[in-house]
Formats: sequence, structure tokens, C-alpha cells
Amino acid sequence: MVNKRILAEGGYDAENPPYTWDSVAQAVSRLTRWNADRTLIEQSGIQNELTAIGAIHGFIYSNGGEILNADGTAAFNSEEGVEAFTFWSELYRQHLPSSVSRPTFVQGKAAMIAYQNPSVFVTIANNDPDLLKEVAVAPMPITQKRTGVLLFGAPLGITRASQNKDLAWELIKFHFEPKLLSAYNQLQGFIPPTRSALLSDVLRTSPWMNDYMYLAERFGIATWSYQSTVYQMVYGFLNNAATLAYKGEVSPRQALDEAARAWNQVVMESNSSR
Repeated sequence: MVNKRILAEGGYDAENPPYTWDSVAQAVSRLTRWNADRTLIEQSGIQNELTAIGAIHGFIYSNGGEILNADGTAAFNSEEGVEAFTFWSELYRQHLPSSVSRPTFVQGKAAMIAYQNPSVFVTIANNDPDLLKEVAVAPMPITQKRTGVLLFGAPLGITRASQNKDLAWELIKFHFEPKLLSAYNQLQGFIPPTRSALLSDVLRTSPWMNDYMYLAERFGIATWSYQSTVYQMVYGFLNNAATLAYKGEVSPRQALDEAARAWNQVVMESNSSR
């Protein structure tokens, strides 16, 4: 997402914002503004999203890497993963050091935010409706080697051990009733998972949904295809790695290699207990 006003004030075409890694890095440097004694960032070229799992996944995926191998072991510390992780962690460390306060996108004080979901628009609408006129979904995703729009979700399912499968199915059908599903996702700022729930009222009152849908159709969808329990566990390992790298306590490669070692140990113990 981009703040069109900040981009325009910095000399960029707000309708065609930077989208390659190098052009984004140049824009971040150009648009980040400090106070006179460099103790406070008054305007960020980009909001720090390094510790968000969607951002980590997006950075690595767009560089041709994956998070996990088919057998569940770590793939995120591949050369593609390390290259992406190093680029973005160093970018954030240089322009958004952890030792200073950093303004955010929803405050209208950051030019860009990478790999976020439409809920940001809901947050802005609730806190500063006028800011909605300044922000937009970037017409192209930030990419390096391949494109894709990242979509995540929380699945509903019925386990084999369920003692009330019929009642569970009725609950799932209730949640997927189009009007209810539409209202819930509109309130949260999420894209409804079914076409029947994407009612005209949603598109009329949440026009940014159209932008996301357009990008998804144009560039394809890079979905997180792992079980939600695995997602939550991997997130913890990668979040810790990102925090260590961002603070400069270890190198990005060391952070990912240690996270991979720890994660693979979990996988091995899980397989041995079956």
C-alpha cells in the first residue's frame, strides 16, 4: 500500500509507485525524514513489517524461495530466503532503527507498507476517515523474481475425532451464509472467501477490495498452504529470527539458520512420536 500524498510530495508518480526492490529502497531513503538532531523519525519511507509473517513470507516468496519443504522441514534459509531476508532487514535497520520512535502508515506518516491486508483501510476509516483519500493499494506488488498476491485465512474444519459432526457442519454452514460472511469480513476488512459473500454493498462501501481482487487476478495468488497449527508455530520461529536480525544481534543468515535448525528439530521430534 502507498500514501499518494507523500509519494507526490517526494517527486514520485503516485499512480505508478516504486515496485522493484531497488526502486523501493531508493524511495525509502528519499522519503524518510528525521528531525534536526536525528533523534526522531518524522516521516517513514516505509513502515517496518519485517516481523510480520505475511511480510517475511512475501519477501522470501517474491525472491523465488519457500517457507517449508514438502516434508515440512525448513526451506526459508535457502539462498533465496537469505538474500531476501538480508535485503529487507538491512533496509529496515538502516532507515528505521529500533532505537528510535517510528511513525506508522495508519498515522499518515509512512509512504509505503509492504504485504498488508485490507484491514488497514478499516483501521484508517475508524481513526482518520480523511486519510482514506491519501492511501491506495499499489498497482503492482513489490517483487524481485516472481509476482503474486499473498492471501491468508483461518480455516474452519471438522476433525475426525468430533463427536458431533452434524452439529459442527451446521455451524460451518451458518458461518458461510453469504450475508453473515459478507458482514463479518467487511467489519474486519478482509476479502470474503466466497463470491456469493462479495456482495455489491461490500464493493461500494469498501472500494479498495476491487484493487486487491484486480491484483490477485492479474498476478496470481501466492497462498500459504500449510495447516494453521504449523503456520502459528513457524511464525514464532521466524518472528524471533527477524527480531534478532533487525536488532543486529546476529546476521540475517545466522538468524535464519538457527531458526531452521530449531524448526527441523521440532519436525523430527513430531515425526518420531507418531
